[in-house]
Amino acid sequence: CLLLFGYKYLDFVTRDTPVSPMTPFIEEVTGAYALFVLLPLLIGVVRRFPFDRAHWIRSSALHWAIATAFAFIHTTMMAVSRHLIFPLVGMGPYDYGRMPVRYFMEYCFQLIVYVVVLSLVQLLDQYRAAHRRELETAQLENRLAQAQLQNLRLQLQPHFIFNALNTVS
Repeated sequence: CLLLFGYKYLDFVTRDTPVSPMTPFIEEVTGAYALFVLLPLLIGVVRRFPFDRAHWIRSSALHWAIATAFAFIHTTMMAVSRHLIFPLVGMGPYDYGRMPVRYFMEYCFQLIVYVVVLSLVQLLDQYRAAHRRELETAQLENRLAQAQLQNLRLQLQPHFIFNALNTVS
């Protein structure tokens, strides 16, 4: 968020375009806020519909639709929050440009965000599943070793008793 703020503000400076640093700051903060509000829902949806490589066409279409809905909602949240915040801080009305064009413009960045979230969630879930399988395998190996040890004990006990009785007799 702060890196993007710096990038956008310096972009204005390099173009000799006078702008208050508050403008790109509010833009980036509202963008990050909207993302973090949507992130739990997005993670839940991604977990509900993981990308299936075996049926990649169907998965791609589904995730494209989800990404499109996410981009539309995120852009709308940013527009609404900026239209509310700018007048509150005394910066006048916010001009987000023509919204139909803005939705397409933001879609590119939102698609990148969606793919990163999808990838990270799936990688994390695969890591957790592999870790859980390793733990279960270790527990099974432990139980197998305990069972083999118990079996050896049961095999040794009759010989010990037989030898002891033999010695006594």
